[in-house]
Amino acid sequence: MDQVASAVGLGMLSMGLLTPPIGYFLGWVRDFTGDYIACISAQNSIMIIFLIMWIPDMLHQYYQKKKEKVDETEMK
Repeated sequence: MDQVASAVGLGMLSMGLLTPPIGYFLGWVRDFTGDYIACISAQNSIMIIFLIMWIPDMLHQYYQKKKEKVDETEMK
């Protein structure tokens, strides 16, 4: 809970930096294809890419916490 403010600030900063280029890209997809379904599919693809990039970090944190719990148990 100590890092909530930092996480929110970092999230807002990254969204502020990423939203304009991604918005322009999605607008180009809509204009190029003339179809909103392609635009929504491109948006979903971008979200999947970000999810794939976050999975290794989540796994690393999970195993790090699990290792810390084992170390604490061994010390007792």
